[in-house]
Amino acid sequence: MFQENVEIVGRFYERWSKQDLDGVLECAHPEIEFDWSASRAPFGGVYIGHEGLTRFWTELRDAWEQFSLEIVEVVECDRERLVTVTVVRGRGRGSGIRMEAGGAMLWTLREGTIVSGRFFQNKEEALKAAGLSDQGNST
Repeated sequence: MFQENVEIVGRFYERWSKQDLDGVLECAHPEIEFDWSASRAPFGGVYIGHEGLTRFWTELRDAWEQFSLEIVEVVECDRERLVTVTVVRGRGRGSGIRMEAGGAMLWTLREGTIVSGRFFQNKEEALKAAGLSDQGNST
């Protein structure tokens, strides 16, 4: 189950980086809760369903000319949850300013689809939210 969940989340990241919104939505449950409220970015909040995820996608694409995600580490929390530690790289639309930042996501998956994703500034915060310490199982 864990490996299947890692593959689904990996596909989500890959399709996001390739700017394939349809592919992203295929990985997400129609009623996904995508919580980006802990972000320090100009946009954030909680996005519900494919409509909400599409709105987040649009906000992000409007702000960034280039935007890519890279999974650095995956930590298994339980059968349905995992944490991804990531690096985000982008170049601002219009400004051309480049940025690179780290973060972490706590993902919940059921029946082969992502039902929620919650952003955290770092791995420790994500693990704490999952009820784990920094001693999690990584891949």
